[in-house]
Amino acid sequence: MLAMKIKASVLTFVVPLIILIMTTALSIVVAQSANSSSPTFSISITASINNYTSNCVFGVNPDSSINYSSKYDSLASYPNIGVYCYLVYYNQSPFRDDKLSQYIVPSNEATSWVLEVESIDQEGTLTLSWNDTTVSSLTLADHIIKKVYANMSEVGSFSFHDVAGGVSDFDLVYQSPNLDAGEILAASPHSIIIESPSNNTVYNTSLTLNVSVNFLESDSRFAGPIFWQTLSTLNYSLDNNPSLNIIANTGLALIGPPVLSDNVSVSGLADGQHRIVVTAVFVANVGNVFMPTYTLTSDPIYFTVVTQGTPHEAPPEPFPWLPVAAVSVAVAAVLAAAAVVYLKKRKR
Repeated sequence: MLAMKIKASVLTFVVPLIILIMTTALSIVVAQSANSSSPTFSISITASINNYTSNCVFGVNPDSSINYSSKYDSLASYPNIGVYCYLVYYNQSPFRDDKLSQYIVPSNEATSWVLEVESIDQEGTLTLSWNDTTVSSLTLADHIIKKVYANMSEVGSFSFHDVAGGVSDFDLVYQSPNLDAGEILAASPHSIIIESPSNNTVYNTSLTLNVSVNFLESDSRFAGPIFWQTLSTLNYSLDNNPSLNIIANTGLALIGPPVLSDNVSVSGLADGQHRIVVTAVFVANVGNVFMPTYTLTSDPIYFTVVTQGTPHEAPPEPFPWLPVAAVSVAVAAVLAAAAVVYLKKRKR
């Protein structure tokens, strides 16, 4: 009897404890899942030089908007002396941008902010520091050349020498650790336009290849960044033969779409129909290391080579001649009718 009472009391204590543990674990898993898909954070970043400071706040929140929101965003005021840091909000007009002391954008697996720092009247070591290093995959990079200066998840500051009146632009980039670079790049706008040769056109033994490659270098303003996308190599393949370089990868990726390649000579073509395809290889700057991530292939262009034909002109359409027998019958009928008319006139 005593054993049964002890057993009952143990169960009375253990069962609620197990339920509590399971509920807590489930809530943690749900929270982690929610955080991984919809991160929420706000980080204060401070610029300091010669005992002058200026700070602003950036972050993400599911309830925020990519446009200016009075609930989460705030305009920055000019300090007149020392140092000035703010977040650039690009307005609808391409000729206007606003300076924000706080800029919170919608939660996304990847997003970025443009940080601008002005040394108003000071020269010396300018330091950028931030109050949170727990947010993973957060980097500080040069806004122009896209060079990564600091992994903000591992260090809490970055310093550089600045001159009086100097203005520096940075990118604050958040990228989900579970985000696949190839998937991001594949989902962004890409196009290869072969302007020459043209479909169903006749050429002689040589022609020029003109190509235009368009892509989205970065869409951090409106839809979240694609890291920093660049074009690495551009190749063409004729009749499924091995690819030939239009633009070779020399270690320096091409920045700034569109990329134009004009008057690439293609010669020694045999008579007959040919097929040409252009392939572009795009890369992303991840941790200041260029990594191939996405390949785009153009639609094929079909053209014909006629050695003795007129270049760049389609062959004339054949005249719709009637069959010889039909023509002979028609001519004979006309002559017979004419003969009948002539004989009638003679008879009269």
